[in-house]
Amino acid sequence: MKKSIITFFSLYFLLFSLSAKDITDYGFHFSLTLFPFYTYEHGFLNEYVYTTDYNDQEYKLSELNWSVRNHTLGFAADFGWKWISLDARCSFGLNGSSASMFDSDWQNNSDHSMKTEFSINENTQNNFISFEYGLKGNIPLTPESNSSVLSLSYKPSVKYAYSYYSFSARNGEGWYGSNHYPIVPYDSPDANHYEKGQLCGIDYVREHQNVFIGQGISYTLFNRLNIDLNMDVSVYSLIKSVDTHFSNMESTAGTDYLDIMQGYFDFYRFSASISYNFIKDFYIGADYVLTAQNLIQGTNYKRPYGNSKYSRDTSVISGSSAQVHSLTLYMKFALKDTYFIF
Repeated sequence: MKKSIITFFSLYFLLFSLSAKDITDYGFHFSLTLFPFYTYEHGFLNEYVYTTDYNDQEYKLSELNWSVRNHTLGFAADFGWKWISLDARCSFGLNGSSASMFDSDWQNNSDHSMKTEFSINENTQNNFISFEYGLKGNIPLTPESNSSVLSLSYKPSVKYAYSYYSFSARNGEGWYGSNHYPIVPYDSPDANHYEKGQLCGIDYVREHQNVFIGQGISYTLFNRLNIDLNMDVSVYSLIKSVDTHFSNMESTAGTDYLDIMQGYFDFYRFSASISYNFIKDFYIGADYVLTAQNLIQGTNYKRPYGNSKYSRDTSVISGSSAQVHSLTLYMKFALKDTYFIF
C-alpha cells in the first residue's frame, strides 16, 4: 500500500512538472528562502459517537465541539532550483484559553432525535504542534519577455502534514434531561441543571496525519507584488484521538476513549496569499487558509483511566470533522539568489 502511494505521488509530480517545458531549459537555479511566521487559528474540532438500533439504522449518541483559538509561532524554509523546491515548516502553539467546549448527548432510546443533555465548558489549549514537508513545482506560464510586468506560474505539490492538539475542559455548566423520569429534552423545565463547576472535566488529544496533493496559481506584478491561490486535497488521512471523561472533580479517575479513523479525499485546504518585495530579497506577506474535514468514521476503544491496555467497543462508531480558519503574517528572506520561491 505504501509503495503504491509513493509511486502515485512520484508520477503525479513529475507529470505536471515536466509537461510544461523541458527541464533542461531551467538549469540548476538554486535558491534558499527562510521565513518566520505568526498564525492565528479560529474554528472547531468536532468528535462524534454513533450507534445502531434494532433495524441497523445508525444514529448519533454524542457530539463534542472543541473550539480552536490558537496563536502559533513558526518557521519555514524552501530550498530548490527554478522548477522545483523542497519546503518544510513547523509551528508551536502558545497555550492558553481556547473559548468553550460544547457537549451534547442523545440518550432517549425511544426518540433518537431528542437532545437530552447539553453542557458548556471552559476550554484550555494545553499543547499544539504541527509540521509539514514536501515537494512543489514552479512552472512558468507566461513568456520570459513579459516577466518584468506580469508573470504567471503553475505550482503542483505533494506534502505530508502532521498536527497535534491537546485540550482540557473544566468548570462546565449543564442541563440533563436523561436524569429525569420520564426522559425529557435538555431545555425542558424538568431537566436537571448543574451550575458552573459542578460537572467533572474532560480532556481531549487529537492527531491529524494527511498526505496532500495540491495545485496552485501564482501571479507576480512588476517583480514586487505576489498573489498565490492554492487548493490541497488529502488523498489519505489518519486521525487518532483520546477523549478522557473524568468521574470525579479531582480528575484522577475516569475512562479513556480512543478513536481511530481513516479517510480518503476527506480533508481539504484552500489558501490565498499576498506578499510584497519591499527591498531586495526581503518580503512581507499575509496568508489566509480554510481547512475543512468531512465526517470520517472509525473504530472506538476504551480503558479505565490510568490503565495501559484498551479494549475494542463494537457497540459504537467513532467520528470526527473539523473546520478551521487561519490567518498568517510572515517575513521572507531570500538567500544566495534574488529569485523568489513561495
